[in-house]
Amino acid sequence: MARIGKPGRWRIAAIGILIPLAAIASLVIWQDYEARREATITNLELKSAQINAQLEDFIHTTEAVSKQLAGSLERIYPNLRLSLDNSEMAGGASEFLSEFLDDNLNYSGALVVNRLGTIIAASDTEMVGSRVPAQRFFDSVSGSNNFVVSDVFVPPNDGPPNAMFAYPLRDPNGIPASYLLLKTELSTISSMLDMSVGFPESAKAGIFDSTGVVLAGTGYVAPHPGAAVGKNISGSPVWAHAETQPTEAWFGPGLDKVDRIIYFDYPDQTPWVTTVAFEQAELFRPLWNRVYALSGGLGFALIGFLVLIEILRRRENQAWTIASREQRTMRSVLDGATDGIVVADLDGRIAYANGRVFDLLAVTNEMSGTIDAESPFLSEALSGSLADEDRTKLSTLLMNRAEPSNERIFVNSAPPKELEIVAYPIFGSDAVVSGRTLIVHDITEENRVNRMKSDFVAYASHQLRTPLSGILASSELLLNPDSTDESPSKWGTLIHNEALRMRSTISTLLNLSEMDSGQMKLERSVVDLNSIVQSVVRNAGAHSSKHNFEIDVTGSSRYAICDRDKIIEVVQNLVDNAVKYSPDGGLISITASSNSKDQVVVSVADEGVGFDERDRESLFRPYERASARSRGFIEGTGLGLYMVRSLVELHGGSVWAESREGGGSVFAFTVPSADDSSPQPSDATPAAEANSIEPVPTGAGRLGRRLSSSRPA
Repeated sequence: MARIGKPGRWRIAAIGILIPLAAIASLVIWQDYEARREATITNLELKSAQINAQLEDFIHTTEAVSKQLAGSLERIYPNLRLSLDNSEMAGGASEFLSEFLDDNLNYSGALVVNRLGTIIAASDTEMVGSRVPAQRFFDSVSGSNNFVVSDVFVPPNDGPPNAMFAYPLRDPNGIPASYLLLKTELSTISSMLDMSVGFPESAKAGIFDSTGVVLAGTGYVAPHPGAAVGKNISGSPVWAHAETQPTEAWFGPGLDKVDRIIYFDYPDQTPWVTTVAFEQAELFRPLWNRVYALSGGLGFALIGFLVLIEILRRRENQAWTIASREQRTMRSVLDGATDGIVVADLDGRIAYANGRVFDLLAVTNEMSGTIDAESPFLSEALSGSLADEDRTKLSTLLMNRAEPSNERIFVNSAPPKELEIVAYPIFGSDAVVSGRTLIVHDITEENRVNRMKSDFVAYASHQLRTPLSGILASSELLLNPDSTDESPSKWGTLIHNEALRMRSTISTLLNLSEMDSGQMKLERSVVDLNSIVQSVVRNAGAHSSKHNFEIDVTGSSRYAICDRDKIIEVVQNLVDNAVKYSPDGGLISITASSNSKDQVVVSVADEGVGFDERDRESLFRPYERASARSRGFIEGTGLGLYMVRSLVELHGGSVWAESREGGGSVFAFTVPSADDSSPQPSDATPAAEANSIEPVPTGAGRLGRRLSSSRPA
């Protein structure tokens, strides 16, 4: 069943008109953008060439000056060598260098350094005899026979940053014996360059050395090359791109974090990089003006077209209203179904899904809104609640197949569900399959009942077969005349215990059957709870050497009106659970107190593994053992606490549990209290039994003391 929608012809017409207009406008804008971009990059290249020419002219001039100065030193001071043996000659050379700086203001210092890095002459005579400050640069120069340009050098005394230039001084054999070093402050280099003429305000230019330190720049707002000379910008995106030695313009953020078109170049004979940048707004602003103008024209055209469409739409509105009413009626019928119903087309895309599907497949409100004629596949919408295998099954059912089919899937919801999905083909008027109908039926409860039956049979078989095997084995040993066992009473005792175990199992199964059928009857009387607890603890202590038992059942909370045998089973189950789920031993406390409702509250507390709070509600359901699943206790089928709850509620009481996982559990129940006017227990056996209990030697140190102190006075 396809979803009925509003007329769509106006959408097709709108697309047919607007797409050509938008394509023409985009073409015009693109062509304008390309032309402006080419012009901008050409302008950047010209400006970069201009700056490089000025910079290279300064470098070539410095090389010529260095060569001339080196020749003069070699000629005037021919004996200037690797040491300071001739201090008078070194002093003359230093004076000569000082006079040179007075005539050449572009340089702020001049040094002669021997091959060991010791200054043998300097314009600043105080430096003579010391090590060259720019040691790293000198190490790279040492051994060179050519003119060398340095990276930026920042003096350790926080002097102005400068660049250095080295030229060799050769001995008579033409081998470099020492080096002439000239230095120029970066501000001097920057003042020589024309880096802003011919550009709008957004233009920027900068020069950096090979390590990313700023030599010169202009046009930036701080931080920028002009105000950051000597600063290291190697962590910036500009420098990261400069290290790749690009051959064309780059679009990206400049040093001022503004998106710019940046052109890179590399001056001859230097390790330096020059950049010329242009703010991208200079390129895109005219384009946006065109976009706004064209968008306005398209907007007016669209408004006129929509007015025309509205006139046509209203003419068909009445027909669509009738069709929609029929559709809502059909959906109301389907939404009221108890099973989920899904209708899909040939591609498996959902055309309709009733509300029941959302509940069964655990689809959230947000996801359910997507299940319509324009939705994705249902299996995709359920990616969070279905396993991959089940999602594949659902996709297979949705796809086109001419024959009916069915699958079972599991939904990860709270609680989990098992669903049976049956798919039927939908045939069109020409007998061709046009889609699929899916019926989703919840079989979770049905399967749970079946599993309960299987678990019940397995539990009964196991609980009866195990003691029966012991009885048969023991009886065979007793009947074997060749047996060397000197204590046949041992096997008789074993047979007796296993028979009692079988009787207990059969009693549990009969009680369960009676409770489920509603035929269980109680034989109420005044019961001594202390007697019951003493008996149960004595049996439990005999089988456990790691547990200590404390009993506090005295005073008015000692007597209750109940069925003695049923309450014994309740206490037995709770104590057995306390022992089982505290495998490392510890204290087990059994206490009784009175509440305001004339009831006795009996509590059994242990120091065991406890249970998760999320499992609290499942503790007292049949065949469910929440704590056991998560902690490896697998014996039994979870009937004990179910029996406890059923028997206590049959007495008109209630049962509950409290726990902090890993910190022990407390299970408690209530039974009607016997007031002072009630007759005392008529059966002498319980009282006699309570008074005759002696401490059981179990290895649990406090068991004997607690049993003795709990005897009735």
